[in-house]
Amino acid sequence: MISLISVGMIVFYLYSAFYIYMLNHRSYTNYVFWLMNINFAVSSFANFMLINAVDYHKAYVWMKIYRYSILPVPCLLFLGVLLLAFPQLNKKKEQLTIIFGLLIGSLWVLETTSIGDQSFYLFQALDGFRWQIKMDTLLSMSFNLIFILSFVPSIILSFLSLGKFLKDLTQRYSIGITVLSCSLIVISLIGMFRYFVIAKDGLYNGIFYFIAFGMPISLIYFFVFQNRKLPLVMLDSYSVEIINTLNEGVLLLDENFEVQRSNSFAKKLFGWTEDGGYAFADYQKDCLDKMNKMKYAREKLLMNQEGTIVNVFGKEIPVSFTLTRLSGSKKENKYLLLLMDVSKLKEMEEQLTDANRELNEQIIWRTNVIYDKNNALLKEMDKKEEKRHRIEHFLEYDYVTELLNKNGFMNEVSFSRVVNEQALISINLLNIKMISENFSRMIVEKVIIKIADFLKENWDKRVIIARFENYRFLLYCEKQEYKEIADQILQKFLRPLSVDGFKIELDCGIGIVYENQNRKDINQMIIESDLAANQARKYGKNQYYIYHEDMDTMRSAEFSMLNDYLYAALTANELKLRYGLKFDAKGTIVGLIADIYWQLNENREIVEKEIIEIAEMYNYTQELERWRINQIIEDMRKMSRCKKGESLPITIRLMKTTLYNEDNINELMQILEDSHMDMQRFEFSLGEDIFMQGAAFVNACLAMVRSYNIKVGLRNFGGLYSSLKYLRDLEIDFIVLAPEFVEGIGINSRDEAILKMILDLAKNMNYSILVENVVRKKQLDFLIKDCHEFAGLYFSKPMSIDEICNCIEKRLDITGELEYNI
Repeated sequence: MISLISVGMIVFYLYSAFYIYMLNHRSYTNYVFWLMNINFAVSSFANFMLINAVDYHKAYVWMKIYRYSILPVPCLLFLGVLLLAFPQLNKKKEQLTIIFGLLIGSLWVLETTSIGDQSFYLFQALDGFRWQIKMDTLLSMSFNLIFILSFVPSIILSFLSLGKFLKDLTQRYSIGITVLSCSLIVISLIGMFRYFVIAKDGLYNGIFYFIAFGMPISLIYFFVFQNRKLPLVMLDSYSVEIINTLNEGVLLLDENFEVQRSNSFAKKLFGWTEDGGYAFADYQKDCLDKMNKMKYAREKLLMNQEGTIVNVFGKEIPVSFTLTRLSGSKKENKYLLLLMDVSKLKEMEEQLTDANRELNEQIIWRTNVIYDKNNALLKEMDKKEEKRHRIEHFLEYDYVTELLNKNGFMNEVSFSRVVNEQALISINLLNIKMISENFSRMIVEKVIIKIADFLKENWDKRVIIARFENYRFLLYCEKQEYKEIADQILQKFLRPLSVDGFKIELDCGIGIVYENQNRKDINQMIIESDLAANQARKYGKNQYYIYHEDMDTMRSAEFSMLNDYLYAALTANELKLRYGLKFDAKGTIVGLIADIYWQLNENREIVEKEIIEIAEMYNYTQELERWRINQIIEDMRKMSRCKKGESLPITIRLMKTTLYNEDNINELMQILEDSHMDMQRFEFSLGEDIFMQGAAFVNACLAMVRSYNIKVGLRNFGGLYSSLKYLRDLEIDFIVLAPEFVEGIGINSRDEAILKMILDLAKNMNYSILVENVVRKKQLDFLIKDCHEFAGLYFSKPMSIDEICNCIEKRLDITGELEYNI
């Protein structure tokens, strides 16, 4: 029976040691209790072997093992009681561990080496038996003193807590813990019985060993499982799943708000793993103080408190907790306390707040930047839109008088819906050249403006009025009104105009043409009205003349005579080509501009414009174009023999009839191909009147020309039929500014403003800009930043190909630049 009890004690103590070790609380007090259970297991095993020993020597050995395995228990128990009673000693746990380790080791070594037994034989040999008795007595007294000092606090605490311990066993813990605790008491009673009955040690020793072994063990488990609240049974699986999901500490409280059970996160939260002190006791007191201050806590039994600060060993931990009443009996209330360490959450919130503040600042800054850029962009777009409207306006209106220009006049007449027969009045200022020689350009412009104002004040609402070319006005009105209008104009011009204190007399010729039964083409009416105005000057100052068909005969006779001479000169190869030099902004020659002329006699030179007009009238423009292209190819071959002149391109002003027929274009391209010249040395400029053929037809022609890598440009840009629509629809490479805009540079600020808008438009559309009629330095200074190529008398006079070759040979080799100033 005693053997079975000993085996049971071995199993029990090993189980207790294993369970305490598996609690995952590596505090020093748990290590002490774990070592005590190991020692109890060893002593029980030694006791088992002692009972079953067969001879005296083996029994003596197991008796010594049994005795010496019990010796460390008082010291370990004393250490555990101190650590439980004074948790602040944990701060010096290293020093205490060393001190008690040395003490326990010294006693253990002293006893296990049997100094007393060995000294007996030593002193017996030296006749010192009395000294051995004194030494043995001294050791026994010391050992008993330590034993008594170790167990006194245990005995006192055991009796004080035994009653409360037994009362709470069945209420607070599971059946397993109750059985385990009662087993400890039973084992203690059996130990007392063993020593009292079997060992014959008397009642005193039995009571002593009951107190020494049974009560301390109960005390240990009482402290471990009652005051420390270490759970031996976890919550149900559903609760554990919720705890793991929420990552919260869960504690089950009784009606006095004392902890019955808790999970591992709560233990970790209060430092039970590392420090093993009363962290939760501090927290519980802190929480209860806060709960008592908030009276509604117990009354409502539902509380959410954010930002509670818990003091854990001098370290403040912010904790968020929720207290909820559980359903149960009315006599016994239970509460579930959910805890969460929000220190990292607080830190993350602060970081997030800082990040949000920085992000908001960045967003505000970016928004302001975008807002400013959008405003600047909108202003820039408004400026461009305003410029576009102004350009569109001045493409149809004269920039000096605000009357319609030729382009606007043609559009207005085309879209006007008239029922009655119409008349066209042409006012030609005959003496304007004399006025410009005697007065400044500003005075001349003011004269033009006064005439325009007079026309607008009297007939602007019912008559289409335009400034046609520089010194010519057109009025398109109903046929029955032309005589009244012409008389009023003549009456106005009979009196001198007063301009800036000057009295300026005007001489004008007024030509009138009107429709009969057949409606006339407006272009034909413009030509006929001009003929009538020129005829009016033959009848004196300020007269008007009505066009009649006999005038066509007179004009035809004059043109017929010129045509005979011109065609003969073309056949005899008497027409000539001369070239204007093109320069870039650095003054370097970059190309040539071809120009036809014919010296009729010593006193009269027929220029290219008149030659082309006669050729178009008598339908041999293709022969004239063929001659010009062949002559240019021959001149280019001469240039090829000239050093540094072989790569200069030549700009050719194509006639509009050349693009009217696909066969004409094919013939022209075939001539260029047969010449075996570099196609990139040819550049074609087209007059704006080509637009009358329609954008689709012109684009088809341009596509054929551009397929040969020949650049195509638009000349007289800004005058005649200029329109943004054509720039959008046509594929061109460069533009040539209209000469009337260039003339006003340095003289008229309005000319400069309009020219600036035209240059901005061309720049935005990536067009190269050529200026052909530069005659003054002010003009060059104004244009040099925005234009790419320049020509005109400011640089050089037109020259034959031989003169150009000589010029290049003499000057270009030396400096690479050629400048002519006049």
